[in-house]
Amino acid sequence: MKTLNPLFASLLVAFAMAGAKPAVTADKMSSGSGKIYDGYLKIQQALAGDDFQKAGNASKALFDTLKAASPNASKSSWDSAVANIRKSVEPLAAAKNIRDLRNGFTKVAAPVAEAIEKFGMKSGSPAFLFHCPMHGPHGSDWLQKDKSTANPYFGSEMPECGSLVREVKKR
Repeated sequence: MKTLNPLFASLLVAFAMAGAKPAVTADKMSSGSGKIYDGYLKIQQALAGDDFQKAGNASKALFDTLKAASPNASKSSWDSAVANIRKSVEPLAAAKNIRDLRNGFTKVAAPVAEAIEKFGMKSGSPAFLFHCPMHGPHGSDWLQKDKSTANPYFGSEMPECGSLVREVKKR
């Protein structure tokens, strides 16, 4: 009976492991959701304060966080969630004015809320979902960390336009 050369066997294992992607743990996903939400909040607060430069910088920083959160294009539910958020944030990072940032921001709340609910979140801040009936044809949603309305779509023009819909439950 022939046996496998130990050196050859070690090389086979090493090559197999080199191609394997590390598993994303529940702790990493929860921590990742928290970092994403914290980045999202910086954009929301800057838009509510009419600060285009700060919102633009926060958008670029969140986009970079999203690239780091899921560098592999695997088919895991975490990678899929991060890809959806990244797709919604990418236009914000390229926005040329506050109106474009605000209009693009409408697409970010839903995938961020879904990630928080599905994967949990390590963040000291709660997540509340708000709705502004005046922005867009059907209104627009956003997340924020407290219950007092700070509308990112109209900023100082209508800071309290909107209502609390619900608290986004962390898993």
